[in-house]
Amino acid sequence: MGSLLKGRAVLSHLVLTSRLSWLALLVWANLGVVAEGAIAASEAPQRSSAAQASDSQSDSRYAQVTLLRVEITDIRVETTEAGAELVITATDELAASTTTTLGNATIVEIPGAALSEEFQSAGPVDGIAFIEATETTDGQVRISITGTDAPPAIATRVTPTGIVLGMTPSIATGDGTDDAIRLEVTGEQDSYTVDNATTGTRTNTPLFEVPQSIQVIPRIILEQQQATSLNEVLRNSPGVIQGNTFGGSRDNFTIRGFENATILRDGFQSRQDSFRETVNVERVEVLKGPAAILFGNIEPGGAINLVSEQPEDEFAVEVATQVGSYGLIRPTFDVTGPVNSSGSIRYRLNGVYEHSDGFRGFETDLERYFVAFGRVAHICLPALQ
Repeated sequence: MGSLLKGRAVLSHLVLTSRLSWLALLVWANLGVVAEGAIAASEAPQRSSAAQASDSQSDSRYAQVTLLRVEITDIRVETTEAGAELVITATDELAASTTTTLGNATIVEIPGAALSEEFQSAGPVDGIAFIEATETTDGQVRISITGTDAPPAIATRVTPTGIVLGMTPSIATGDGTDDAIRLEVTGEQDSYTVDNATTGTRTNTPLFEVPQSIQVIPRIILEQQQATSLNEVLRNSPGVIQGNTFGGSRDNFTIRGFENATILRDGFQSRQDSFRETVNVERVEVLKGPAAILFGNIEPGGAINLVSEQPEDEFAVEVATQVGSYGLIRPTFDVTGPVNSSGSIRYRLNGVYEHSDGFRGFETDLERYFVAFGRVAHICLPALQ
């Protein structure tokens, strides 16, 4: 019994000793953590003080740079006997400037300067196209002076309150081997537009004053397309198609759905069962709609008016030949001029011969002759007194 009690006492002592050891370890660990926190807390203000010192030095340097920039308060252009000057006024003396050229522009850069407001001037004097003053991000003021033909020459003069830039326009020069040659080309371009028409009113009236639909196909279209028939010409007019030509033996057209459209020659009706020649046609006028009743009992779809060429007051001769597929050969001639010295009486003679084998495989050869003679007389009455 005594041995058992003694063993229990020893075991209790060991357990107590072990618990005390663990408690000591915990206390030691807590003390280390607290110490490290105290050290960190003591060092933090020191780092904050260093950062604050660095920031304050940066601010002071920035403030110092800002204070060193001289403000430009006014820029103006003044004319002189020698040319023109760009007067730059500042709050203090400006630093030395640098000058460079780029294209037709002379660029002046002023370091350590600031602009109160940007400056621009277009064409202030002859030879100077544009002047612009801007502020760059690196603390400079850039003044660009662009010449009309070449970069202007700049003479810099420093004043106590700024600088003055003397501007002398330059003239562009070549390489010196050849003199400059200037070519001027003048001419008149042919137009597809015709302003007046006689169809619809029987008078030479501007088209925008005529309340009818009239399309005019001028002579230049016929020449450029080398049209040999009226059908080829009227392909340029919408709403007009070829009708029944009886195997290609006559001209026949349909306007706005109405067949057998009337074909006029200088405003007068002509035979409807024949070919119309284009060699002496000045222009083709197409009147669309029921207003074509102006020319008589005709279809309400419209009418086609062929306007003949007029004699000219100067002598001229034109001879041409066209050849093509299916054995086409078509020589033409056109002669015009005055009859008397004053030109009050004139004439015009047109002629054409055409032969072709046709595209059909049987006897459909085409052979045509056409000759037209025109004359015009101008009678001038003396002025009444």
